[in-house]
Amino acid sequence: MSDKATISGKYELLPEVTDTMVETLMGETSEFAEYMKHSPEMAKRRVLDEIEWLRKHKDFLGRLVEAAIDPALDLVSDKLTHADWSNLRIYLLKGVLLVLQGINLGLKRRGET
Repeated sequence: MSDKATISGKYELLPEVTDTMVETLMGETSEFAEYMKHSPEMAKRRVLDEIEWLRKHKDFLGRLVEAAIDPALDLVSDKLTHADWSNLRIYLLKGVLLVLQGINLGLKRRGET
C-alpha cells in the first residue's frame, strides 16, 4: 500500500472544516490563553473537565486524548520543571480538544446539508 493510500485511509472520513469554524476555534484559543495568563487554575480545570466529560460520555475518547499527549511529554519530562510540564500538558490537551471541536462542527455541518 502506498503512503498516499495509507494517509487517505487515516483521514478520508473526516468532515470538511470551514474558515469560519477555524476562526471560531481560534477565538476560543485566544480566550484560553487569557485564562492561562490570568487564572491558570481555572483554565486547567476547564480543560480537565472537558477530558472528564469525554471519558464519561464518549467511552474512551478522553483517555485517547490523554494517551496522545502523555507519552510525548514523558520523553522530555527530565528537561522540564513540574510546573512547565503541567502547563505544557494543559496546552497540548487543549489543542487536541480544539481539533475534536472542529471535527464536531464539521460533522454538524455535514448533517445539515
